[in-house]
Amino acid sequence: MSLFNSICVDNQLIPYIERHLAVGIIKYDGFGKCSVVANTDKILVKSYDNPHQQVHISMDKIEYIRYEGGDFLFEPRITIVAKSLTYTIKGYDNNDVELRAFYDTILEIKRTGRVPEQVTTKENTHKSYREIDPAVEIRKFYQLYVDGIISKQEFDRKKEELLNII
Repeated sequence: MSLFNSICVDNQLIPYIERHLAVGIIKYDGFGKCSVVANTDKILVKSYDNPHQQVHISMDKIEYIRYEGGDFLFEPRITIVAKSLTYTIKGYDNNDVELRAFYDTILEIKRTGRVPEQVTTKENTHKSYREIDPAVEIRKFYQLYVDGIISKQEFDRKKEELLNII
């Protein structure tokens, strides 16, 4: 993940990120590291490596959208189907909460047709960051460490991340 750690998020995105209308760093197949921004009309995926490389997803064409939380093996992701095309926006490292909030914002825009003032996480069958029990998760990662699946550094990093959400 060090490739992404060297990326500086565009300062113009920060107000959008704070309102859950953007995610500073995502992965998008064929684009590498990108940002993603939503408004009432579209979702825009823009490459950091090549600013001319962009994907526009029209809000009114979205047929299906789903969030899948990440774990140690898989990144969090948002899958969008629009006009029979599938788009997958993948999170990275520690941005599960940011990606989930962005997903909730897209749902609210689709539901109301406007950008929400404040977005609250929807209660549904997906595990949200509010439903995570840090002690249980730390035990899971500890077992992965004991089993030799992850390193001590990876365990310590995840443990610190989980302790910070308490």
